[in-house]
Amino acid sequence: MRLYSLLISFIILLGLNACGGTAPQVPKEQAPLPAWINSVLPDDTQTTMYGMAIAKNRDLAIKMALSDMISRLGVKIESSYESVEKSNSYRSSLDVKNSIKSEVSQIKINNYKVIKAYRVSYREFAVMVSSNKQQFIAGLQADLQVKKAALKEKEATLKTLDTFAAYRLKKSLMQEAKQLVSMVLMLGELDASYNKMEDMQSIEHYTKQYIQASASLHFFVKGDTKSQNFVSVVKNNLIKHGFRVSRSAKGAVVLALKTTDYVSKGIRVITLHLSVYDKKNRLGGKTIIMKEYNNGSEKNAYKNAAIHFQEDLNAGEIEFYQLLTP
Repeated sequence: MRLYSLLISFIILLGLNACGGTAPQVPKEQAPLPAWINSVLPDDTQTTMYGMAIAKNRDLAIKMALSDMISRLGVKIESSYESVEKSNSYRSSLDVKNSIKSEVSQIKINNYKVIKAYRVSYREFAVMVSSNKQQFIAGLQADLQVKKAALKEKEATLKTLDTFAAYRLKKSLMQEAKQLVSMVLMLGELDASYNKMEDMQSIEHYTKQYIQASASLHFFVKGDTKSQNFVSVVKNNLIKHGFRVSRSAKGAVVLALKTTDYVSKGIRVITLHLSVYDKKNRLGGKTIIMKEYNNGSEKNAYKNAAIHFQEDLNAGEIEFYQLLTP
């Protein structure tokens, strides 16, 4: 009996010792995050631009911080563009605003420094970067001057071109000039001494030049007997694109259509030759082959071919013809 009591006491003692050895551990306190991570990013100064981001690793965080730097600048540029619109006759469009966003997002900043870095957790890294604003401005200005000079050089060749070739070059110059809008507005935001209105007016000059050329350009469309359905399609399509179609070839860009055909195994193979002339100079041409069921009627075959020709024009599948239209 005494032995049994001793055994019970020994077991109780073991239990008490075991409980005493499992005291809960006090969790370690996490170090507080550096104040700059949750603080408002410093405003850009006369000499420095800033960006900040948190990502899964250091390299990605740097890339995102540079994007942050550019995107903040992009918001200012869009606001600046709207201001320019109101004070100038430069026309606003969704396309231009989207182009600004696209152009700004592609700008690369190479002269940056990582001024702050901190590992937030095993899967998060925070960085703050800065960039020398004056070096960035100098690079933008040099790039802008090169592109402006290239536009001037191309424009100088206009006097040697015929009407249609000049129209196409003016269209190209307008499109290239519009790509400079984001660069001009960015310089205007970064450099208070830069006269952005002068360059915006230069860009507008190319737009006005194209509009004037488009308004003065007119076409004369002619064709042989078998081409009359196609002549109607081409005329309607040119008018749809805002061009004038005249009844005289004088001073006009001439589109000449000629059609041949043959029937093989119930299929009428129609070959349409489209040629473009300006002041008697042939600018180019295109041969289009269409196949239609003859159905015992040449008239129906040509009617269906004209419908399919119209569909191809609308779908932009005839590349040569697209050079004629905006």
